[in-house]
Order: sequence, then C-alpha cells, then structure tokens
Amino acid sequence: MRWRHGDFVHALAYSPDGKVLASGDGYLGGQSEALVRLWDTTTGKELCRHSGPGSSSVAAVAFSPDGKLIVSGGADEKDNSVHLWEAATGRLIRRFDGHHSWVWAVTFAADGLTVASGAGDSTILLWDITGRQKDGRLRRATLTPRQLDALWTVLANEDAAKAYDALWALVAAPEQSPPF
Repeated sequence: MRWRHGDFVHALAYSPDGKVLASGDGYLGGQSEALVRLWDTTTGKELCRHSGPGSSSVAAVAFSPDGKLIVSGGADEKDNSVHLWEAATGRLIRRFDGHHSWVWAVTFAADGLTVASGAGDSTILLWDITGRQKDGRLRRATLTPRQLDALWTVLANEDAAKAYDALWALVAAPEQSPPF
C-alpha cells in the first residue's frame, strides 16, 4: 500500500493494536504548524490531523500504551517542545518545554504516566503527564463536595487540558471520586 503524505515524513509509530499509524510532518507547502497525522492501516485513509502551536516539523512521535494519547517532539530552531495529544480528538493536552535543540525521540513509560524525550542537546527529560506526581508517585488529594462537583463539570470542557487535569484530580482522590 502506498500513501500520499506530503513533503517530509520525519517520524512513524503504530498504535498498540496496529490499526492506526501516526506520522510526523515536516514543512508541508510552507505550513507554519507541525502536523501529526493518523492513518487507518487497513485502508490507508487519513483519519485526522493534529496540529498545534510551535514547531513547523515533528521529528518524533509515539502512542501511549493504551493508544489513547500521542506524544510528539518538535524539530526546528523556534520550538523544541514536546506535545501530548488526545488521539481521538486531536486536542492538545500538554506542552512541555525544556530542550535546547530538536527533539529526536519520544516514548511513554509502560504505565503511561511518564513521557521520556531525547534531544540534540544531549539530554533526556522525563515528563509527568498527570501533573500530580511527586517523587514518582501520584499525590493523594482530599476534595470537598464543591470541588468534586466542579471537577465533574470540567470533565465535559472543550479544553482537553482542563478536562485532563480534572480527571487526574479525581484519580488522586480514590476514596471520594467513585462514590460521587
């Protein structure tokens, strides 16, 4: 099967079930935003595009162990950030900054809670995608009824980053969240 991608293909990654292929775009027709494209591996049809602020090229891409998230690494002089996306919607959840050169490699830890990125600046950085870890462990929380209600409402928010933060706040209160 041959797929028409565009200009440069810098990165490829299969979803855990092998049904979707993610590709990282580079400098397509003068575009100013990097693209992560998702492809149906059976038909070759492009399923969706994830684009966001920052880099004009994606040099690295990976799926989370459950296939629900995608991480990509920027590769140009202006942006060397790492982006975390919802695979299904293409919504940007997190942006991590810290590298001083192109991000050439990204991967998820087996538990899906940490992303590692490697760059041309000779660094490997680890990113907590939950925003709630301390010393590698998820911090527990105690929530008021008002906080529980507010977090539940935020889960339906169009802003994926806010909904994702609310989800992890609820996970951090396991005694309170399920009964609520």
